[in-house]
Amino acid sequence: MICIELDIFSGMYNPTWSLTAKEENDFLDRILADPSLTAPPTTAGSLGYKGFIVYASENARTRLMSAGLPSYFYLNAKKSTEAQSSLLHSKEAGKETKDDILQIAEDAIPSANKAIQTLNKQWYEYWATHTDSEPAPSPKKENKIAAESDLPEVFQENSAAENSPNCGVLYGVHYNDVFSWNTSYYLKHNNCYSFATFNRNLYRNCARAQPGHKSRFPARINLNDWTDVVNRSVRDGLWTTCPPGPHFLVALVLAPGADYHWYRLCTNGIWCHKPGCAPATYLDASNQVITNPQTCNRNNPGGINYSVFCGYMYVPYNLRVSGPPWQKCGSVACP
Repeated sequence: MICIELDIFSGMYNPTWSLTAKEENDFLDRILADPSLTAPPTTAGSLGYKGFIVYASENARTRLMSAGLPSYFYLNAKKSTEAQSSLLHSKEAGKETKDDILQIAEDAIPSANKAIQTLNKQWYEYWATHTDSEPAPSPKKENKIAAESDLPEVFQENSAAENSPNCGVLYGVHYNDVFSWNTSYYLKHNNCYSFATFNRNLYRNCARAQPGHKSRFPARINLNDWTDVVNRSVRDGLWTTCPPGPHFLVALVLAPGADYHWYRLCTNGIWCHKPGCAPATYLDASNQVITNPQTCNRNNPGGINYSVFCGYMYVPYNLRVSGPPWQKCGSVACP
């Protein structure tokens, strides 16, 4: 069996589907004829369409591994246009994914292939060296609920950018520390919400964090109403006014009807973000350093335009939004 994940969203779950037996054979023939399609991606991607994550199991896995090829790889936007298009037109894709999202990805393939994007070394090394059995860090150690006295040295009191609100004791992490999210296990299992709340998801079988899941809100988020995302986040523990104790400043934007995205203020007035399972970065869609999430370039060749700036919120340092028991686990995404 081959399972496909369309890497297009930043916060919401990416669409996933399986190939039929014929599609699987055709796809395997294509991969075996051109093994370079399984090579590590040479671009990191940004918001919008980035490519496909391919999971092979059972006979497909055996066939790939017998040819010396990985059974889990990234077919990114700089690779074969024909291969990408064939996956978008597979039989199950239309059942699992809205037609408009498939069309956005289809329209984005030519421009995404031509786009000049910054190579992220950690992104490349992850896909070059990871294994299907990579060990996860200890959730008990990483997800400890910290007191103010436990703030690590990497946290600094933060002077927010002039164009951003400031209140109370605002903390940040140096913008170069975003790369600690781009290694091994953290890349695939965390999205913009985990990153914005500085809350790494360490559970292999759990989907990426979603606003409202901690507070047991219904699974479906109303992406045509940004206040729904805000209300869910407030129930999870975020604040719309100054909270007591150490906290981070974050910003929420929306692509109406499609997706949401979060930014987090790092130090030196620089904003950072993590587009879905792609690497965290401090660059916008124009590869410019983000000093204002309200005015930075949030459009991209991927065709999803995060046009609505919803506002700023505050995240208490000891907040948890990732992990059991509230995070949806099991068959949400491909294995």
